[in-house]
Amino acid sequence: MVLAVADAYLHWVKTILMPIDYAMPADNTLRQARKMLNDRGENWKVLLLGTFRGPFTPISQSVAIHDDLKRKTLEQLAIQRDLLRDSGAANGMTFELLAYMGSLENIVNYLSHEQKVDCLLLSTDLHANREEFGKVLSRVRCPILVIPAIGKEV
Repeated sequence: MVLAVADAYLHWVKTILMPIDYAMPADNTLRQARKMLNDRGENWKVLLLGTFRGPFTPISQSVAIHDDLKRKTLEQLAIQRDLLRDSGAANGMTFELLAYMGSLENIVNYLSHEQKVDCLLLSTDLHANREEFGKVLSRVRCPILVIPAIGKEV
């Protein structure tokens, strides 16, 4: 019964939210997700999320610094997207790049509702920070697929 429910769920996964940490190999995470979801993914829209902390400066300088941090984050996400496409892990998928200022758990919680996310895709290497990982897991209200890091125990 559980497998039938899981299989039915896999058919309606369309939008996946994937926070990106530039130190972890995103292609492995996406490739493993496809394997676990029986190579489905041709119609996935993958929201690549980059977060950054806000500047602690006078308000007159904050907007320019925020815009610069957002631009740099989007540039890094574009590099990750291109690497995913080049690796072949993303065949048939479309990508949207999202950069937000704030804590990962708040942004993931917000986006999971705002973007109607069907699945949150995480690597156990997420920021190599168990506390932050736990906060993200506690705030999300959509199904979560956690991919173990290569060569590491969970």
